[in-house]
Amino acid sequence: MNEIIFLISNLNDRFSDFFKKRKKGLGLRAFVSQSIPIMHEVYKNGGKIQINELYKAVPKPKPTITEMLKRLVTDGHLIKITSEKDRRVSFVQATEKSGFFKNLYLETINDFSSKIFTNFTDDEKIKLKKLLEKAIANA
Repeated sequence: MNEIIFLISNLNDRFSDFFKKRKKGLGLRAFVSQSIPIMHEVYKNGGKIQINELYKAVPKPKPTITEMLKRLVTDGHLIKITSEKDRRVSFVQATEKSGFFKNLYLETINDFSSKIFTNFTDDEKIKLKKLLEKAIANA
């Protein structure tokens, strides 16, 4: 069973390499592999998310997420917004500049998924997704 963890880690590394090759030379310095789960959550939430919710959703240490957010804000891909109702609450929102990344990200996800799931049936894909979600919920 321990082999499963290695396989998942290996697949994650392969996606990271696949993404790095895609972004190379495109001026996307801020978008290292650690940016992917952050931007995924931002886009999944309509382009804006409360920072505390991001900390809960992204499986990375809080200081790592904070550093990535600073880099993404500095590079103009996200903006930080303080709630008018409660000054203690902050959000990050995707900018127009991040639209290029979103397209690249979605295209890369689709291409990588097509590549790795070539010999999978739809039922196998659904079953794998459910099993991985179950494992993540148990973690």
